[in-house]
Parts: sequence; C-alpha cells; structure tokens
Amino acid sequence: MFEQSTLFLREQWTSAVEVGILAVVIYYIYTYLRGTHGARIWTR
Repeated sequence: MFEQSTLFLREQWTSAVEVGILAVVIYYIYTYLRGTHGARIWTR
C-alpha cells in the first residue's frame, strides 16, 4: 500500500505544484487589484 502511494505521488506531484503556482499568482493579482481605484467594482 505504501508503495502504491509513493508511486502515485511521484507521478502526480507536478499537478500539485501547478495548482500551488496558480494560487500564488491569483493571490498576488488580487492583492494588486485591491490597491487600485477600479477594485471597488470587483470586490463588492
């Protein structure tokens, strides 16, 4: 069972990294837009 888990993780780790990168990028875009005058349109 442990071997199957490690095999799955070795094959699928890139998906987790991609999701993490996208989350960070979206967060920084959101924080940047929050500081602009047009942010009121998006945050309400």
